[in-house]
Amino acid sequence: MLLFYSINVICYSGFIICTFVEQLLFYNTIDAMKKTLFIFLILLMSEHKIYSQTFCPDTIAFAPANLVGKISWDALPIFSFPSQFKIVYEGPRLLDSLRRPLKHGFSHIANQYNNFGPTDKDSLQVKNRAMTWYNVAEVGSPQPWKAPCISPWNNDTINAYPAYWKSQLTYYAALYTNTQTDTFPQVDLMAADIEESRRNGFNDNADYIDSLYAYPTGCTIPPAYLTGSQQNFVKKYERDMMLLYNTPMKYAKKGIASHSYTTKLSSYNDGPISTTWYKIYNHSWTQWQTDTSLVSYLRKDTALQVSANAPFYNNCDFISPDCYLFGDYPENLAFSLFQIEVNKQWSNKDIVLWEWLRYPNGNPIRKTTAEALAIFPLMSGANGMWLWDAYSSLVAPSTAADTTHLGNYDHYIKGLYRLSIFSNYFTGVYSIYIPQTAHYLFVNQKPVWRAVVKGNNILIGAQNPYALDSDTTYLPVSYGAWSNTIALIGKQIFLCDFSLTNVDVKENVLSETAIKVFPNPAGISFKIELKDEEIKSILLYDYLGRQLEIPFIKIGNLAEVNSHAVSSGFYLLQIVTSKNKMITRKLIIE
Repeated sequence: MLLFYSINVICYSGFIICTFVEQLLFYNTIDAMKKTLFIFLILLMSEHKIYSQTFCPDTIAFAPANLVGKISWDALPIFSFPSQFKIVYEGPRLLDSLRRPLKHGFSHIANQYNNFGPTDKDSLQVKNRAMTWYNVAEVGSPQPWKAPCISPWNNDTINAYPAYWKSQLTYYAALYTNTQTDTFPQVDLMAADIEESRRNGFNDNADYIDSLYAYPTGCTIPPAYLTGSQQNFVKKYERDMMLLYNTPMKYAKKGIASHSYTTKLSSYNDGPISTTWYKIYNHSWTQWQTDTSLVSYLRKDTALQVSANAPFYNNCDFISPDCYLFGDYPENLAFSLFQIEVNKQWSNKDIVLWEWLRYPNGNPIRKTTAEALAIFPLMSGANGMWLWDAYSSLVAPSTAADTTHLGNYDHYIKGLYRLSIFSNYFTGVYSIYIPQTAHYLFVNQKPVWRAVVKGNNILIGAQNPYALDSDTTYLPVSYGAWSNTIALIGKQIFLCDFSLTNVDVKENVLSETAIKVFPNPAGISFKIELKDEEIKSILLYDYLGRQLEIPFIKIGNLAEVNSHAVSSGFYLLQIVTSKNKMITRKLIIE
């Protein structure tokens, strides 16, 4: 009990100690006690500085109803985000007459089909309206743009398609009282859902352009295109399909301009980099940043060059990649963030990430994943999210399976609420900090952490999707000269802010610039170099506080440490100099 009281006082110095005290009291085991003492050691010794934490609302009052056909909107207070974020709700409304999404983090409601609230038609403000323009490539009479051809040639873009688009947009205009007699809807955000093009190469769900060249049966293709080389055929297809995609975009832009609307237009999942899973592994991050062959031809001009003046891309006011999840994989969060980060390499336009709370088979995604999808995109540079659901969910659900799925909505909204508590981080001057790319995290199966820095404070969000529910992950985090170690419990999401202000608490410490530990993360060996003093001793501690024997060779102020026999993980490295100065460093061994 004396141990409890002595450590409990230290809770005011850092959330980590509080977390481990809770574990100590709950588990009452020797291992938990060792873990607590080890983290206490880190707090006292790590770079010999105290880092004060300002706010960590790790628990919130949240009691979702979990009833059939219900979303627990009112289980959380009313909240919102800064106006620069576009967070669109295109999920089940369930006869919602109070427009609850707009009171719980969402900035827009997309009204389609049965997805209506009873008062939306008359009083939903334009600034809160969004719409998906569905089935753009569909038309009553058969056209080569649709299956089985998926061809850009000999489509009737003079009569059939314009008449069809006018009919569609007249329908959308009738959804609102102020445009119900017009032929064009007045909305703030519009996303065209085109999705009729072939791709080449090893790509997810690719419908190869080559196959149209090899088997053109039933498709009307200019004969000259088939007599040339396959390579030239692919180039002509890409150029002409890009121009075909641009046709409905020009039609929409003309309608927006003729009505003097301020509608922002996009095309669903047609960003510079198409949504992909398997290709992430096949290319390095450098390639994803520089290789134009990985960029969608829709992003290119008529010479198939990446260009700011590419016709279709130029008509997109914002980019709409999706991160729909294929199955229950721990890589899902890194996969989602990759879609943001890779598209930001090729576009300076706003990115609104589309999200779906189901897998393709209709099963719900994990609740912790739903919560993460509400938090991490904005902490990774996205300008918003578009939460979408299939038509079948837009009517009131009536099965137990739907109850589970709607529970995901509860946890998504919970995630939005948790992040909204820190809305001040996203106003004024702030910066997004990405310590490791989502590409690296995906390929190497690592925990995710992201940060937002404003002034002398840093907001840290972290999750280990690979952890078991009973696991505790000790994750080192750092920014500039500041560092700390946070505890991740199972797959739960850590979201706390810290002060970057620090004070020295010992005089016999080594200057931060006087030591180098490299590489870190380390492999089979690493080196320690001091600037002005010789190395006296090197100690290594694991997460239980156990001292490990590690062989090293030192020559004056340089030591090479053999870590070949040390398991992968997080460690505390303690170095003592010949003048009895001491410093600690957090070390990762892979």
